[in-house]
Amino acid sequence: MSLSSRSYVGVTAGASAAIAAGILAAAPPAQAATQTFRNVETQRYLNAQTNRDVKTVPDRPGTAIWVPIEHSGHRMLKNNSTGQCLDSNANKYVYTNPCDRNNKNHQWAILRHNGKILFKNSATGLCLDSNVNGTVYTNTCQMTNRYQQWG
Repeated sequence: MSLSSRSYVGVTAGASAAIAAGILAAAPPAQAATQTFRNVETQRYLNAQTNRDVKTVPDRPGTAIWVPIEHSGHRMLKNNSTGQCLDSNANKYVYTNPCDRNNKNHQWAILRHNGKILFKNSATGLCLDSNVNGTVYTNTCQMTNRYQQWG
């Protein structure tokens, strides 16, 4: 192989690598893993309804799948079926709304207790809570309250 052939091969290989790197750099980020959240006490799954209601349900339908989105040290929980995020207000209501990274009501701190998690709302300081009837609301955080623990 002549010197000019080797130079051409080297330039071609270098250009191919640069093009491949550019394609990889332009690729969109991978979607976060989906999760389900099951209440420790009731064994019911956190579920979003198409009418923005949030309940817990005994089985695991597609509307009980969530995509955690990291934001400023907190998580937004986007429902995989509705595309809306878990939301709450000072009146302790829990529902879904279009996701807004600037809305602290959409942001949840993750508290850990004995291998389980609690979701603490960044705006209200209240934790996600539930009961045996499937109602979901927020309440004062109690680390040992099994109705506030999710697995």
